Amino acid sequence: RRQLTPTAWEFRFRAAAPVRFAPGQYLELTLPHRRPDRGGVRRVFSISSAPGAPEVAIGVRVREQTSSFKRALLALEPGARLRATGVWGDFTLPRDPDAKVAFVAAGIGVTPFVSHLAALAAAGRAADTVLLYAVRSASDLAYREELAATGCRVAVLSPDDPGELPEGWAWLGAGALDADTVLRAIPDAATRHVYLSGAPAEVARLRRALRAAGARRIRTDVFLGY
Repeated sequence: RRQLTPTAWEFRFRAAAPVRFAPGQYLELTLPHRRPDRGGVRRVFSISSAPGAPEVAIGVRVREQTSSFKRALLALEPGARLRATGVWGDFTLPRDPDAKVAFVAAGIGVTPFVSHLAALAAAGRAADTVLLYAVRSASDLAYREELAATGCRVAVLSPDDPGELPEGWAWLGAGALDADTVLRAIPDAATRHVYLSGAPAEVARLRRALRAAGARRIRTDVFLGY
């Protein structure tokens, strides 16, 4: 495990058998622990690693008052064993290899895009991809090195200056994550496949606004914050 930001952690697992998944899919983990809360002992997490990587990785936001599952996850020692119940999800890249895509991430909603972009970079297609990355604080920018390595264009929306950014990145300043901001960062969003990932209410609101602005090919993924 490693701490990504003051509020997020990454966990990497070495699988006992090959785990087949497409970028953008999620993994269900079972973690028995004492006194589980109402959420129980199973949770799903988007996979941040690329298919074929030696380890399966997930990124997790940990709030001050977090679930019993996340407390148990943080308490695991390296070498502990977990059971992965399955892999599911349709938040996957278009089948057309020439399709242009754009990603909009709110906070730890960036996790599936790390896997997406690794796959696009391997195919030589990441340079034409745009990521709008919105965070509550510049310190919450997770996976900075991994995203920079793909060569995609990144627009950062944060209330405070993130400082020196990798080549191809730009700070949009503070502001709301709304359709106007998306179109400022991605002027040709209407011609792209747009992927939205974040909290449910925020994703639903942004989807409606982007459809009203002319975007028609929109896929969504939500992070429940448990």
